[in-house]
Amino acid sequence: MKQLPLFPASSRFAYSDTIGGSEYWLEFRWVERAASWYFSISMPDRTPLVSGARIVTTWNLTKRAKDERLPDGMFYVVDVSGTGRDIEKQSDLGSRVFVVFIPADEIAPKDARPAFQVVEIGRTE
Repeated sequence: MKQLPLFPASSRFAYSDTIGGSEYWLEFRWVERAASWYFSISMPDRTPLVSGARIVTTWNLTKRAKDERLPDGMFYVVDVSGTGRDIEKQSDLGSRVFVVFIPADEIAPKDARPAFQVVEIGRTE
């Protein structure tokens, strides 16, 4: 897993980063009217792969993208406060909410069984 560098003091920032062995251009933009941050990822020549995905907690920002040039994995939004609240102000990004890239080989298969068993409390059989 890789935590992406964030610079929320600026309402718009972009940088080049190596993810999954390839170079990408990442852009983050704060829209005051929507009280939301947006994420875009492009090739180094600025050819867009994902444009303007709203940064929402517990969401894979590239889930709907089908471009094979994207790194194999997901860009996931994490709320470290544990509340699951979405971004409410510009400063939430990088303080309470982070974006991480999780490579495909670190993601559990959908059909994987959990390491625990859910038990109903108070149920007798």
